[in-house]
Amino acid sequence: MSSVATPTDMGGESRQPAEWPDVHVLEPLAPAEHGATIVFLHGVGGGGQEARDFFATFRDPTSVFWRRTRMVFPTARLHAVTRFGGEVMSSWYDITGVGSRLDEPGLGVQASAAYVHRLLDVEAARMPPLTTSRPCTERNLLYLAGFSQGAALTLFSGHTYRGRLLDGVFAFSGYIFARESFLAMLEATEGATSTSSPGRDHRAARLNVCVPCIMCHGRADDVVLFEFGEASFKWLGATRRSLGSKQRTPPPPDDVALPPLDGSFYDEALQFTFRAGVKHTIAPFMLDAMLGLVAAHLATRDGPGQQHHSRVMSKA
Repeated sequence: MSSVATPTDMGGESRQPAEWPDVHVLEPLAPAEHGATIVFLHGVGGGGQEARDFFATFRDPTSVFWRRTRMVFPTARLHAVTRFGGEVMSSWYDITGVGSRLDEPGLGVQASAAYVHRLLDVEAARMPPLTTSRPCTERNLLYLAGFSQGAALTLFSGHTYRGRLLDGVFAFSGYIFARESFLAMLEATEGATSTSSPGRDHRAARLNVCVPCIMCHGRADDVVLFEFGEASFKWLGATRRSLGSKQRTPPPPDDVALPPLDGSFYDEALQFTFRAGVKHTIAPFMLDAMLGLVAAHLATRDGPGQQHHSRVMSKA
C-alpha cells in the first residue's frame, strides 16, 4: 500500500515539523512480517512521491524484500539553487556548481541532516521494542539510502547519526561534499560515546562512522561525474580508517592514490561498485545491491531456512 505519512503517523507532531513537506511511504506487502525500514532521499528537483512511485513499479509479492520492507520517502524543502541560476526547487542544500563536488560548501546541509536524523529516530521508535523474549538479534533493521544529491546527504547523515546503529547506507550516484563540516560532525560523533543521553544507543555514535556502506556509480554519469564518485570513495575510505583506528592519522590528499583495501573491518564495510555505460540514473545493479544486502540481513537474522533475495531485474 502507498500512503502519505501525517505528523501523527510519523510519531507525533513535534517530530514532523510543519515546514517540511509530506513524507510518502510504501508499506511492506506483508505488514505482519515487517522486518526492515529504508529512508530514501531523492535528488535535487525531485520529491518523495516521485521516488515512491518509481520504487512501487518494482514491488514483487514473492520477494522477501518487498514483503517485509517499509520504505519512507521524505521531500526536501524549496530552495534557490545557485547552480541553476537561482531557480527555486526542492533541494537538500544549495549547489554552487563551481569546481569539484567534493568542494561544495553545502549551505543548508545542517538543517537537512538534522531532519533526516529525526526521521530515522521516528522510524526507530516505530519498531517493536527489544525484550528478553525478543533479543537484539531480532531487532528490526534500519537503513538510509539516496540518489544523486540525496545520496550525498545520505553519506553525510548516515555516518553522523547517533540515534542507533544503522544496518546499512546506500549511495547511488552520490558524492562527498562539505568536507570540513562532515569531518567536524564525525569528530563530534566519535566523542559522543562519552556523553550521557537517555534513549540513545551509545555504540551508534562510534560505529555509524564505519556503517556498512555501498556506493554505486555509472561510468558514463554526466551529471555527477564518475571521477567525483571515485574520489569520494577514496576520501571516505581513508577517513573511516583514520577514525576507526587507534592511531588516528589524517586522510591523504586527494591526488595520492590509496592502497587497495586492507581487509580490515572498516574497509570491508565500505564498497564502491560501478558499471560501464550507465549514466545518471538508479540502475538495476544499484537496486540489486540494496535489495540483496537487506534480504541477506533479514535471512541472517531469521536464521537458516528463510527465503533469500530474488533479483529485482536483470543487470544493465
